[in-house]
Amino acid sequence: MEAESEVGDVPGEGEAGATERYVRAGLELLDVEVGEAEIAVIEAVDGIYRPAIDALLRTELDAVEPESDADMSEPPR
Repeated sequence: MEAESEVGDVPGEGEAGATERYVRAGLELLDVEVGEAEIAVIEAVDGIYRPAIDALLRTELDAVEPESDADMSEPPR
């Protein structure tokens, strides 16, 4: 039986390696060159925000009704 994978997991790779590969591939598509310092900053920020992003992605929001007459200048009710 295989372990259930989490959002963002890349089988067989450490999270830092997967993040660097993903970032470098995306930036390469945009013809943006980055050094090790930029990658280190991106990985640090990802390490801070990734748990909250993964939790949000796993949240079941199908049962939440959309707000009627939403005012985007105000917080949700």
